[in-house]
Amino acid sequence: MNEHLEWLRGYPVGSKQDLRRSVALYRAFKTEQSDPDNFYQLLANDAVEQVSRHVPVRGATVLDVGGGVGYSTDAFREAGARCVLVEPEVQALQAGRDGVVTKEAAGTPHWVAVAPGRTVSNGSIIGDGFCLPFADNTADISFSSNVLEHVVDERSFVTELVRVTKPNGLIYVSFTNWYSPWGGHETRPWHYLGGEWSANRYRRRTGFDPVHHFGHSLFPVHIGPLLRWAQRSGAVEILEASPRYYPSWCRGLVKVPGLREVATWNLLLILRKKGPATGVSPAPRVEQTKTEVPAVSESERPTLLSQARYRGRWLLRHGKSVLGREPALLPLYLRLTPLGTSRRISKSTDLVVEGFPRSGNTFTSFAIDDASGHELSIASHVHQPSQIKLALSRGVPTVFVVRDPLSALASYLVYDQRFSASSVIAEYCSYHRQLVPYAERLLVCEFEEVTTQMPSVIERINQRYSLRIPPFDDDPSNVKQVMARIEMRHHLIHPGLDPAQSAATPQLGRRNVNEQMREALLDPSNATQMQKAQELFEYFRAIASGQREGLSRETAAVQLQVAD
Repeated sequence: MNEHLEWLRGYPVGSKQDLRRSVALYRAFKTEQSDPDNFYQLLANDAVEQVSRHVPVRGATVLDVGGGVGYSTDAFREAGARCVLVEPEVQALQAGRDGVVTKEAAGTPHWVAVAPGRTVSNGSIIGDGFCLPFADNTADISFSSNVLEHVVDERSFVTELVRVTKPNGLIYVSFTNWYSPWGGHETRPWHYLGGEWSANRYRRRTGFDPVHHFGHSLFPVHIGPLLRWAQRSGAVEILEASPRYYPSWCRGLVKVPGLREVATWNLLLILRKKGPATGVSPAPRVEQTKTEVPAVSESERPTLLSQARYRGRWLLRHGKSVLGREPALLPLYLRLTPLGTSRRISKSTDLVVEGFPRSGNTFTSFAIDDASGHELSIASHVHQPSQIKLALSRGVPTVFVVRDPLSALASYLVYDQRFSASSVIAEYCSYHRQLVPYAERLLVCEFEEVTTQMPSVIERINQRYSLRIPPFDDDPSNVKQVMARIEMRHHLIHPGLDPAQSAATPQLGRRNVNEQMREALLDPSNATQMQKAQELFEYFRAIASGQREGLSRETAAVQLQVAD
């Protein structure tokens, strides 16, 4: 080993975040290919030092999620922590002699997931980062280094880290942001011209697929959206957000929108999970008192300012609805929508679940995900016809959930009381009318079916699309767990909204408001629109009924053949 690497090994890199440390990390990075042990051990020790600036490491319980061959796990153990390595890839956890994980098995993509909870040698566990095999409030420190850009939904991944962390515990995540010089990994700097284009260029020039393939094992993650999510979350507080490899005096970069996306090579985000000591407790679920807020017309709004706000929201919503009609405009629509890009259809998408808002999309997608053991890549919750049109054009199996307009729109108005009854009825009609020509190509399911007969829904999906999704466990205890996952995700993504009013789960507390919204929808002035909405629903319900009967006939024919 050359002289400067010997010097680097003896330098306590993370003890002081100065320029000398940054130079040491950069020099080690240049030798990553020739001496990976040196670089990754140095990086792991540096990360432990960064954590220790906020909490004691010795004696702490640490989960190293997506830790590959375990450099960080070893560093935490050497610092006196009880550390468990969680890795979704069987290959990356293949142990060699003396229980040491081989470096040769470390190069596979992070997106591969296997059955969680299977224990392997050396205190490691095979597990999926989106559904960790640990109870709530297990770890003092949840740690994930340079994994976030390799998962399809970074916020869901961090949400799961928060779940398994104890109150007042630490969550450490770092990632390479997409617009950084290293954002495209081996396809850099051509990723600035597009992820797919840079991957195709790499393939043409080398004859091989990139190890980190865009849309498959590499995804664009941006600093601004993740910081805003953390700031608005009622579950965590930000302790540190800084460029991971830069000196401490460069932290101001993260405060400058736009510049931070390009100038920050890798973001370090350290969060603390709020708990009793911080005075934060879950929102109580009590009977709602918002009975005085019905859907009202513009003329009843008291001030010019509120009228202007209402009109502005209507124009924005209408503009996004126009963008959501055509698949060619879908990428722009998704960029204008919170969490939109994480809901897009990619090459790895196995199933699309869509429908008008409050029609049962959430429970359907979560239940199918639960039944599949979290192995399916499901795209959902775009709530625009273009998502379904795109799925059909690409041959992706698509489940379309429908609900009667009165129930769906009443729930919709409870969720978002800023709009009039007439406007949401028109939205319902427009959405379903555009999908009438595609109805026979979709697997149509009714709200009552997906919420009470999910095993039969999965049977229909398997029959139509030749999939092998295991049956859903509709035992009340499992259904309750699925509902809890839905509410937890809602709380972390929408921290400012009361789940009792807006979560996609049954809530007794909003029954009074729901009744008021039904009255507004059934007002005589809306009768013509509601009749059109009901006719569209009846059309799709007939399609669903015919598909169910067709499956029953096929099943009966198979049983008859077996009997013969």
